[in-house]
Amino acid sequence: MKKLCLLLILAIALPVMGGGVCPFTTIFMRTLLDDADMAAAWVTLGIGSTDGTFASNSDTLIPTEKAIKTYVTNNAGSVSPLEMTELSADPVKPGEGENVIWMSDGTGSGDDGDLMIAATAGGVTKRAVLWDFSGASEWIDFLLLETGDALLLEIEDKLILEN
Repeated sequence: MKKLCLLLILAIALPVMGGGVCPFTTIFMRTLLDDADMAAAWVTLGIGSTDGTFASNSDTLIPTEKAIKTYVTNNAGSVSPLEMTELSADPVKPGEGENVIWMSDGTGSGDDGDLMIAATAGGVTKRAVLWDFSGASEWIDFLLLETGDALLLEIEDKLILEN
């Protein structure tokens, strides 16, 4: 930010001191007004980044739209499923404006296997069953293969359909 402020001051002061329009001022102002050159200007000024990996982990660089899109596109498939471990007691009460989700083992709130949620708002904490384990369907492993004109359906290691 300091570099940008200094450059803006120079862009304004140099033409006044020299009595004419400084080439730097013309280029700089055109760059500020031309979206196509904005990313390049940010990088040149040291305030922007086109790195789509975010490898620099910087608190001072502004990523371009293309850098953000590249990062999201390259990392969209790397989200892991949420996994929870049973708790043998209720978790610590959430603070104001916070919530907590946990899997009960039946010794605290909820029955064994229930997913619980607790939230605090307006100084009041409430908890509820988010998902009732006893009312859910049992997990079924299945395999469905389709190759050309052949179809195979296998459920719990038992062949159900072969075409």
